[in-house]
Amino acid sequence: AVALAWTAQIPRLGWHPLPADLVAAIRDCPDPLYNRWDEGGFLVWFTPDRKVFIDGRQDPYPPELVADHIRAETSGDYQSLFQRYHIRCAFLPKTSPVARRLQEDRWNPRYNHGEWLVLLKPWRRHPPVLFAGQPAGA
Repeated sequence: AVALAWTAQIPRLGWHPLPADLVAAIRDCPDPLYNRWDEGGFLVWFTPDRKVFIDGRQDPYPPELVADHIRAETSGDYQSLFQRYHIRCAFLPKTSPVARRLQEDRWNPRYNHGEWLVLLKPWRRHPPVLFAGQPAGA
């Protein structure tokens, strides 16, 4: 019954699975993808080909990862967590403190509709290097 409710839109339930264009934006994200604990199950179900950052299963995740995730999501301070795990793309609800901070930090929206965001880390160009240790124009 649960699988039917997730795969078929049953009008009386009043719930719709993730929109197809949102799923496409998630699939197009470069690895690794960040998501909240709350939405990890959506990703496992709707994008089984993608690795999730975290989901509702407690056993596979080290306690320090769960604690760091909770800290980031309650404070919005994502930088150290994202740097440690090399996060370049994020799937988040618009209400997430991390989502607000990523938008402030000019992460590029790949999807922005309804309650969901998919944000891509801005690409920063570094000056070309002519030879080891000396940037171009030096």
